[in-house]
Amino acid sequence: MLMPMAQPSNHRAMPAAAMRGFSLVEVMIGLAIFAFLMALGVPAFSTFIQNSKLRSAAEVFHAGVQMARAEAVRRNLPVQFLLTDDLGDQSNAQTTNLSTTGRNWIIRYQDPTTLIYQYIEGKSMASGSGQTSTPAVTVTGSVSSITFNGFGSTNLASSATFAFANPTGG
Repeated sequence: MLMPMAQPSNHRAMPAAAMRGFSLVEVMIGLAIFAFLMALGVPAFSTFIQNSKLRSAAEVFHAGVQMARAEAVRRNLPVQFLLTDDLGDQSNAQTTNLSTTGRNWIIRYQDPTTLIYQYIEGKSMASGSGQTSTPAVTVTGSVSSITFNGFGSTNLASSATFAFANPTGG
């Protein structure tokens, strides 16, 4: 037969409900560790977000250039890809101010019968940046426009380069 062990005299028996949970000291230590880990992770996450904005802007820009090329081949007409500071919408398809540091872009072609520019697509570099007025990503190009012919080649004498930067991202 088993005999129950005697408890030491200085130890009181506590009910099971009182033994659950955390003490205030344990909670404070846990919060301090969590705050320390968050402080270490926030700069890395901020860098990740800034890099994502750059990558997204470059991918949208590249897709626009590829669309202009594809439209030129599909229509068998010259199609222009234009960097501009004007809004990248249909209202600026006829007259737009070209800029090598344009914040927006427009794809258009000139109708051979009416000689009027037809709008295909346009974008703002603020797209995807979380800001509507001033984009976080800037683009600087060696040219402000690229014209693709019906074979998909350009009118450029040399290759064009475009640099993307995120000045607000550090």
